[in-house]
Amino acid sequence: MVVAALTARVRPDVQVVDVGQSATFLCVVAGSPRPALAWYKDAAPVDDRHDARLTLSADRRRLTVRRVFRHDAGVYQCLVENNDDSHQSAGRLIIGGIVLTSVAHFVVRTLLQAKTSEHLIECRHRSVFV
Repeated sequence: MVVAALTARVRPDVQVVDVGQSATFLCVVAGSPRPALAWYKDAAPVDDRHDARLTLSADRRRLTVRRVFRHDAGVYQCLVENNDDSHQSAGRLIIGGIVLTSVAHFVVRTLLQAKTSEHLIECRHRSVFV
């Protein structure tokens, strides 16, 4: 049996994706004997069985995150290992487009002047991240 040192390289190294789009990482692996491969996000194992937005290819080398949210940003790591060696590589997912939601509320104030009253409606507006 030929033994070759393991290498792993996540592609792309960095990707910027807007909220709602998909992100895909590919783990390019070389070496023998054939290694087992596992994905991690921010050091926690990726489990596609519990999140329908995560898809792993049959050989586990391609990880896709569909309809990304802001909390999907982070470091995605590919770990390969066999009985003789192990290696890891990581890629970073950055969420690009900022989604703003406008919030408006109205304040009604009554101004009393002599024998008449006037109503003043004031609109206050702000934007918030979602």
